[in-house]
Amino acid sequence: MKSFFDLNYITPEWFVQKKQNYQCQQHDSRRRQFMKSAAGVSAIAALPTYAKNAKNESLEKHLKTEPWLTLNSVLEHLLPNSETGPGAKEINAIQYLLNVVYEQRVEQDEIDFIFKGVGWLNGYSQSQNSLDFQFLNNEQKEVTL
Repeated sequence: MKSFFDLNYITPEWFVQKKQNYQCQQHDSRRRQFMKSAAGVSAIAALPTYAKNAKNESLEKHLKTEPWLTLNSVLEHLLPNSETGPGAKEINAIQYLLNVVYEQRVEQDEIDFIFKGVGWLNGYSQSQNSLDFQFLNNEQKEVTL
């Protein structure tokens, strides 16, 4: 058998084919990954538009009541607008959460936990500051969270 270090060595055809097939598969995989990423970015970009347009009246009504007022306050505190990126308000985080709760298939236990969590947070906030979480200043919110 000839050595790979032999200058006269000829790579077997089956190996050349295998390598070409592998490179094609890698290229296809990268193309497929790119397409998935592009589709994901498109879906995310369309989400705020969908959230604003879908059942807009109902959405606005919900967002003016509890637990959504507190959830919005929490999201805006945890995801503030900054030099490095948009905040909760700019990415419509509360509308996304509302759509997840009412439009997606989510276990009822998970939804109940979110709503109970708002009650627990406001209860704790009331015990410490005599105010619901949404009415606290930034420092009080940070300490409460």
